[in-house]
Amino acid sequence: MLDTETKSLIKSKLGHYISEVEIEAILPHVFIKELEPGRLLFIEESIDENNYFLIEGLMKRYFETGKKRNITNFIKPGNLISNLSSEISDGKAWETLEAVTKVKLLYITKQSLFSICKSNYKLGLLYLDFIMKIRKNQTNKLRQIINKKSNEKVENFMVAYKPFADYVPQNEIASFLNVSPETLSRTKRAMITKSS
Repeated sequence: MLDTETKSLIKSKLGHYISEVEIEAILPHVFIKELEPGRLLFIEESIDENNYFLIEGLMKRYFETGKKRNITNFIKPGNLISNLSSEISDGKAWETLEAVTKVKLLYITKQSLFSICKSNYKLGLLYLDFIMKIRKNQTNKLRQIINKKSNEKVENFMVAYKPFADYVPQNEIASFLNVSPETLSRTKRAMITKSS
């Protein structure tokens, strides 16, 4: 059973996708998982069919080629996580998902989802619609950051991921945005100068 504080946190992070009544209907089927910084949710090629919603903290998604770590996304509260091949890597690599800060995840197992659909098909459809809305919103926001000029990408990232950006190594932000570390540093310095 989820405590009142956790329920409030879930409603505050996911409430703009789904009504309070609908959240209450889904809550009995969800579980909570917490991870410390550096802990992995899943590793390349592992099978994990749960749908996770990040409700606290920051996570990073990456795959490795040789000794190079390719960051494909940073995930912040309110986002959906599932173990799918990266669109960015054209499905050629499975990804690892790691906690950057301490995180709290809400998740629904595949078995719970079947049970929701079997006992109440309307609730099952509602849940699937809920996932699709979040996925579409995430994809649009990610495109808004990535499909820009280098300095705009950096500025958009720093605003969208504030206050988490300070926890992420600069080389990983540069990898994710596909900009040079020098461009990242220069743009960040310009932002600081502009704001003071």
